[in-house]
Amino acid sequence: MPWFFLLRALLAMLIVSLVTSSVAMADSLRGTPLLRRYLPEDYNATPQHWAIATDKSGRLYVGNGEGVLRYDGETWTLISLPAKQIGREVVTGRDGRIYVGSYDTFGWLQTSPDGDMVYQELLTAVGLKGRDRELGDIWQIIVTDEGTYFRGERALHFLSYDHKQVKHWPLDENQRSFFVQGNQLYARIAGKGFCRFDDGKFVLLPGGELFADQGLPGVVDRGSWQLLVGDDGFYRADKQGVRPIAQAANYELRNANAYAVYPLNDDSFVVGTLKGELFRYGADFKLRERVNLGSFGIVALGSDQEGGLWAATEGDLIRMSLPSPWSFIGAAQGLGGTVYDFEWHENALWVAGTRGVVRMSPGEHGRIEARETGWVNLEAFALASTDAGLLVAHRKGILVLDSGATEPRPVLETEAESVLQMVASRFHPDRLYGLGDQKLYVLQKSGGRWGLGYSIALEGASPSNLIETGPEQVWLDNSRGGPQRWTLDPAARRALR
Repeated sequence: MPWFFLLRALLAMLIVSLVTSSVAMADSLRGTPLLRRYLPEDYNATPQHWAIATDKSGRLYVGNGEGVLRYDGETWTLISLPAKQIGREVVTGRDGRIYVGSYDTFGWLQTSPDGDMVYQELLTAVGLKGRDRELGDIWQIIVTDEGTYFRGERALHFLSYDHKQVKHWPLDENQRSFFVQGNQLYARIAGKGFCRFDDGKFVLLPGGELFADQGLPGVVDRGSWQLLVGDDGFYRADKQGVRPIAQAANYELRNANAYAVYPLNDDSFVVGTLKGELFRYGADFKLRERVNLGSFGIVALGSDQEGGLWAATEGDLIRMSLPSPWSFIGAAQGLGGTVYDFEWHENALWVAGTRGVVRMSPGEHGRIEARETGWVNLEAFALASTDAGLLVAHRKGILVLDSGATEPRPVLETEAESVLQMVASRFHPDRLYGLGDQKLYVLQKSGGRWGLGYSIALEGASPSNLIETGPEQVWLDNSRGGPQRWTLDPAARRALR
């Protein structure tokens, strides 16, 4: 394979730069962001994760099926919990400590005298004795400026940071997730709705009944108001109550099994689903990216100090850049085979490869629509977008899709010669070079249409690249000898070598 094919294949795996001449189009045609999957052999534990947090030094903590994993950027360490229980919840308190919830226990991580990080329970600190210690799962840890709340199966416990204030409240079976804004707690009560928590009482907010029977995967603090991410869309909660956000047409979330919500630094936010998809929405509530992370449900989201977004799933742990200036378009987006070249043309990304020519454009609900055109039966090698149409070099010649046309027409037809490269002239806006196996083809644009001007036999040379250095001068590399300099004579349709 010629070396330029290798380069094109690397380019067209498609790691597509979003900083292109078609920025607006590229922004709406996003693939998978650059990401890394951390495997069990990396952290030496069960690949089952429940929660994510970071400390003030930038270390990452992951609630795992075997305890709590700590990652300092180089080394993973497993911190065991009592009875080797799971790390159900991991949260960074406002005091900078890492709080952990498990089964029948909650506490924090401390540095032991020998320098190891160990778990220390806080049940005694909140005054729990006897059967009151039978907490079941600690589903949530909620932090405020005043202290930390621990939500168990049947009760909510509060411990101030100085351990001088302790409170307990019973919880009913219809209690669902808690959320916090400042020091005020809110919660969803099944059958009732979105409520404010006032010292053990759940006060329904005006309009809060919208969540009586609707799940509430997450709440984003917007300062003077809250963004509620429901099963069927976005809602605003403020002093006037709860109401749908009219401009948010988030149909893609319906039936998506949304589970985790996390705000990003650019005022966008992400929603993870139990179907393994991740949605990123802008501050205007419009869908920016839709990423399929695999078959495992996303159960928690978090970030590190370098801006990386982490996703804890039922079967793997993933770090990604989101939003990212680069994204990967491949089989997950419907692009198969080997890719040799790509071009932006008329509001679409066109791809040349072993599947011929593929047109990729924004589809419904953030997806990419990939359509194999069927224009050629064999490989397509190169593309060139021009104001007079899209040129396609392939195994048997060159096609052009004229501006406004739906089907291409042949510019050059061959039986046994591939055209492998096309180069637009730097000196003649109406000229383009096509480099074949046996000939150099000079294409001319006349009357707004591309046609074949003339061709010159290579006479045994085997070039894989062409560079134009003057108005009528080109250089060709040659695997059968040294490079060749050609001076073109358009009138005579020949070249001086």
